[in-house]
Amino acid sequence: MLVTEMPPNSAREQGHLTADDAKPNITIESLSESDASSVASDSSDEYSEATDNPKLGGRARSYALGAMSQVDRIGANGVLVIDDELQVQKSDRPPAIESVAVSNSSDITFGNKTFINGPVTIKQFIKESQPQSPQGQDNPAFEGSSRSLDASNTPDDFTYKKILRYRTWILLGATLIFALVGIVCLTVFFATAEDPPKQGNETLRLVSRSEWIAQPPNEEGVDLTLPTNRVIIAHTATEDCTSQASCVYRVRFIQTFHMESRGWDDIGYNFLVGGDGSAYEGRGWDKVGAHTKGFNVDSICIAFIGTFVKVTPPERQLVAAQKVIEWGVRTGKLSKDYKLFGHRQLIPTESPGAALYQIIKTWPHWSEDPS
Repeated sequence: MLVTEMPPNSAREQGHLTADDAKPNITIESLSESDASSVASDSSDEYSEATDNPKLGGRARSYALGAMSQVDRIGANGVLVIDDELQVQKSDRPPAIESVAVSNSSDITFGNKTFINGPVTIKQFIKESQPQSPQGQDNPAFEGSSRSLDASNTPDDFTYKKILRYRTWILLGATLIFALVGIVCLTVFFATAEDPPKQGNETLRLVSRSEWIAQPPNEEGVDLTLPTNRVIIAHTATEDCTSQASCVYRVRFIQTFHMESRGWDDIGYNFLVGGDGSAYEGRGWDKVGAHTKGFNVDSICIAFIGTFVKVTPPERQLVAAQKVIEWGVRTGKLSKDYKLFGHRQLIPTESPGAALYQIIKTWPHWSEDPS
């Protein structure tokens, strides 16, 4: 150990490690481990001789005794302790803060402050049921929710994920709803629909107003008194049709002619039959037609699409007209003892054409007497 007497200022100028609480004329040098061990051995003998020297004063002998007692405390890192109250240590460990108590203060920073010049995005993460610090308390100024927030789950993402999770049940529920609606609609339809009559193995094909895209009537028609007692057979005096597409075109053309050229509220006939073997709904069973002046209120008129002065209608067109008549009798729209007339028997007209007129004269319920 090196102990040198010098003024305090000189010790600082030479770069020695000093302690403010030590004697003003004592300096201490930090040594390596090998040098410290050698110095400690020599110094121990020197201090032992000094304590026995009667020429030294009492103060010097006390100092030598104290220094000798501290020589053995030279550590492996070359640190010498002169007094219990004076320790000079060399350590590579950074200082640590065990606990900090702050009260009545503001603008407190632990660590470095970072100043950013530019746009900043702050994301907040709140943990649910976070344990309270033993030395602190919850922030009383916070008024938000304590639930956990995930920055990646936006409201749109949350809704989309929820839909995906329950999509099977959603699709199943929608399918059941549509199925129930379909069943109800079909039940109502079949409960209220009037089944067309059958003849042999064939069934009447009835094309409704909605199917041939009829115009709505200008005014609500007058109700017929049912059952009616007359069936009048007429022809439209137009070109014939052999397919449903061409027959639909003819029916729509006839309705337009009746409403716009003649000023009637709707197509004049109750039913029409086409060369395709289908019947087309006109005013139907329940409304008074506009076909035979003076006989409309107690008659059903069935018009053959085409002109049949010299040409007879095809067999399927004739069968369609007969099925309409049978349908009316079966459903109570026609009297069982109805009378069948040609259009020309009731008003001066060529209708239903000479060729067709000769055919209907052979049908059941044809009458020569129009009264």
